[in-house]
Amino acid sequence: MPKSEAKDASSSAEAGRSRRKKEKATAKPPKPPKRHQFSLGGRPGRLGEDIESSTREGVRKACRSLDSLLESFESFVNEASTLARAIQVVSDKISLLTSASTGAVGKAMAAHPGTQERLLAQLVSRVENFRSEGLVLHARFERQHHALLEQSLNSLRLWKHRREVGAPALSSDPDPGDLPPIDPLEAAERLMHVLAKMISGVSQWKEHLLSCRYLPSSKTKLPAEPEAVPAKPNLQEERQLLLKLCAKSFHN
Repeated sequence: MPKSEAKDASSSAEAGRSRRKKEKATAKPPKPPKRHQFSLGGRPGRLGEDIESSTREGVRKACRSLDSLLESFESFVNEASTLARAIQVVSDKISLLTSASTGAVGKAMAAHPGTQERLLAQLVSRVENFRSEGLVLHARFERQHHALLEQSLNSLRLWKHRREVGAPALSSDPDPGDLPPIDPLEAAERLMHVLAKMISGVSQWKEHLLSCRYLPSSKTKLPAEPEAVPAKPNLQEERQLLLKLCAKSFHN
């Protein structure tokens, strides 16, 4: 290699090393990773306060809306039970009609060909009308109350889980001596049980209607009356406790 080219290469390498040293000297140090503001120990940061505030708001709404949800569910159960009993009555008539091959009823139908088929068609139509009314009842309840039921259940579940993992007590927490003698987690669990039972009862009603079988050619399977939730007078202390524990705080 000619001396001039070697000299140029050496100068270029030296310039590169000098430039890298300068860039390294002026480079900003990397930023430390952000730490989560929520901590299980000590006072929570602003993010922790926001999460706790939102959770408490959901629990307050769940406690205050429970009465109206129970009343609506009671009305749903009454209407669904009436329809279930009506389907049972008509199903019994279908069974009686299709098995009436002897006796006075059998002789009367034998004397009038087509009578049994017409009566059976009428009874089947009545059952299907009752099933349709039951599905409309389900759809109406779902449209009006399902979102609130799910939101209430999820809010209580989140609040309970945060307590179980040691979410910090906030400055507005009341003195334990001012609270009803009930375990807070157990109180939340009782409300969750009632809400879940309502959700399940409404869902099962639809499943029973869709799987209903009443014709003699198949094994009878009729919708059962939804089970009522007799919890309205029994959850006052639980709600009072949760409302006190979840009173508004901080920047609410």
